[in-house]
Amino acid sequence: MHQELMWPVTLTVVNADLQNAPNVPSGVEVRTSTKLPDTFPWDWYPRNIPHFGLAGAEQEAPRIWFAGLPEAQERGAFETLITAIGRRQRLLSSVTEAAMEGMNWPLAVAVLTTPA
Repeated sequence: MHQELMWPVTLTVVNADLQNAPNVPSGVEVRTSTKLPDTFPWDWYPRNIPHFGLAGAEQEAPRIWFAGLPEAQERGAFETLITAIGRRQRLLSSVTEAAMEGMNWPLAVAVLTTPA
């Protein structure tokens, strides 16, 4: 499932009890919160559903969020991100990294998916 994590990983759970949180490997610190951070720039973004945020422990707040319980393909992405954060691996393609080169401002991206 997960490679050994070399660096801290933090999971923040918002609007869900821990029984409904995805299973995480040992070594992942789990925190709970009653509200999402104010970093979501969209008025239309759903804030009242369960959210699961991932971050390296040195970060103040998660920068990767899953809206709703990660299931099916999202579950695989969730597990891959835990491993990448815990091993400080980058997952962006070389094309994406090249497009972002020199970008020095915050960027918010929402990836919307629907069940197959």
